[in-house]
Amino acid sequence: YNTYYQYKIKEFKESKAQDVMGVASRQKAVAVALSIKLRQQELLRQAEELLLKDPPPVFEYITESPSISAFDLDTVKLTAQFVARNGRQFLTSLMNKEHRNSQFDFLRPHHAMFQYFTKLLEQYTKVLIPAKDMIANLGVECVNASCILEQAKYRAEWIRCKDAQSRREDELLERE
Repeated sequence: YNTYYQYKIKEFKESKAQDVMGVASRQKAVAVALSIKLRQQELLRQAEELLLKDPPPVFEYITESPSISAFDLDTVKLTAQFVARNGRQFLTSLMNKEHRNSQFDFLRPHHAMFQYFTKLLEQYTKVLIPAKDMIANLGVECVNASCILEQAKYRAEWIRCKDAQSRREDELLERE
């Protein structure tokens, strides 16, 4: 029995020596892996900053509605829709017919609602009478849905990066 116990003691001592060496090598491996991971994150941040230099395209069909009554807003929208469909001649004839009507004052260039009306007119014209390249782009986007997802992801990353950048600038201003 003594030989067996001596063998087990020797085996135990060897395993402890290997464990000590193993712990040191494991700690080295963890440190190397951590430094590699930090370096990768740093490179990713730099790559994101490089990739996100160009701002995403502006939304063409978003316009903030002014605070006016629902009836007046509907009048402006419907007028813009009809002018977009029927052309500028319709606009001039409408201005001549309704020049005394205060409900159509937004057709005059000096009115506060004129800019909103022209913006709506541009948007309705793009939708009702689209350009051929716009139709082609929509066709490509319909076939390839991943393109739309990539654009949305790029926009979200752009907004996130810009928010982070503005927060950093605010913190720097507060420190000063």
